[in-house]
Amino acid sequence: GGSGKSTLTQLAIALVGIENVFITDLEILEKDKFETANIKDKLLVILQEAVSYKGVKKLKALTGGDRLRFEQKFKQALESFYPNAMVMITSNEPIKTGDYTSGLYRREIPLSMTKRIPDKEQRKLIGHDQENNLVGEFAPFIPGLLNWVLEMNPDEATKIIKDPFTHAPGLLKSKLENLIDTNSIAGWLNEKVVYIDGYETQVGCKSPLSESKEHIWLYANYCDYCSLTGVNAVSLTRFSYLLLDLCKNQLGFSIRKGRNTKGAFIEGLKIRDHLDEEKLPLIEGLYTPLDYRGDEIDGFMTESMTAETSTNDESDGYDGFSSSSEKNQSTAVALLEKPSRVVEPPKEKIEETENNPSQSSSSTSVTVSEEKQAPITHHKIVGRDELIGRIDVEMERLGWTTAIGKDYLVNQYGVSSRQRLTDDQLLEFYQNLKGASLTAKETPKYEIGQFLQGFVPHPMGMVKVEGTVVEQNGDRWLKDESGITYPLTVMEEVKRIKN
Repeated sequence: GGSGKSTLTQLAIALVGIENVFITDLEILEKDKFETANIKDKLLVILQEAVSYKGVKKLKALTGGDRLRFEQKFKQALESFYPNAMVMITSNEPIKTGDYTSGLYRREIPLSMTKRIPDKEQRKLIGHDQENNLVGEFAPFIPGLLNWVLEMNPDEATKIIKDPFTHAPGLLKSKLENLIDTNSIAGWLNEKVVYIDGYETQVGCKSPLSESKEHIWLYANYCDYCSLTGVNAVSLTRFSYLLLDLCKNQLGFSIRKGRNTKGAFIEGLKIRDHLDEEKLPLIEGLYTPLDYRGDEIDGFMTESMTAETSTNDESDGYDGFSSSSEKNQSTAVALLEKPSRVVEPPKEKIEETENNPSQSSSSTSVTVSEEKQAPITHHKIVGRDELIGRIDVEMERLGWTTAIGKDYLVNQYGVSSRQRLTDDQLLEFYQNLKGASLTAKETPKYEIGQFLQGFVPHPMGMVKVEGTVVEQNGDRWLKDESGITYPLTVMEEVKRIKN
């Protein structure tokens, strides 16, 4: 409670008119043969506080525009009718229906309302009294809002409803997360499978007793996932069909089913193994998570993101965050890169100078008068791939090997791959490396070929190394007997020793 779900529902009722609304719940709709008669001539059907329910035959007919029975108690059944109502379903948790086909998935527009308003800040904005009169602080504004809605171009409104993810890309994240939460095949696919064009993996069956086939058979791997997560697995006879429907019709992957001497296989899917550690989860990698909250990211407000991208008063704050020119084509995660320091609101004039060569766009020259408010700092938006590339550069500067990097990730974040870090964690990792490299001290010009000993930073403490001085990219490095090089600028207690 307190997330605004009821307020949104009451607003929809106010706009449509309470006489045009029918409220019921999913179980009654599916079980009661007389319930569909109440939907005739209604414009909005609200299924409130829905819970997981397996049978959704009537819901699919209602949302798909199919005919519904018109039968009332103690009366002769009349001719079936076509419903003309939109459907709104409210729930406190993802609704699991047992229907994994694309029928309902294509029609749903999930809207997650996860920010709870504290009790002391909650207000009665809109509702109805016992006589069905509008009440609440927002009630006087309903006519104006309705006029604004009615002034919309009908074709444009229909276009938005039919393709909401182009106009509100943040909804795609909600939709895919809901799919993962409610579909066991989607959850398994997201965590345990990668897409590789042309790769063939056998469908197989459940692993026979005393044999382990989870690493080579898709269905065996899926059953193992369901066992570990405590969900029921679908039967083998439904598995292939549902997997193809999910990948092709719901997610847009180009896969196919074939058969060879070993049996049925799926082309395009590969069971994830240690070689795929750097690859994003399959479904989560399809959307671009952006932070629309007013929360701070490492001390900087997300308003600076919209300040950089907004070009007019009607901008939704999304355009321009990715390098793609199409709103719905982005595959990189947009990150707000933290500038080197905070710009304090000045009294007369300030000029911010460049003090970090690798962040050339984070510094600007600004003039502020006493009468004007200090402008919002602009930040450069960096994609995950670019940020990982920068991390590689900083690791090389620090002399960190891949093994050292993995040790650090496990120690700090509990994961062994950068791809499993959240956006904030990945950015923090980069900033920590950057800070360490910036504190590197000047070192004397050791002669090439000298044999030295010193200590280098490691996630578990300082590590003693020794080796020969070599030159790389104009700098002096220490190369050990294994061929690993360490920058002398980050080493401590360096001294010469006899070879």
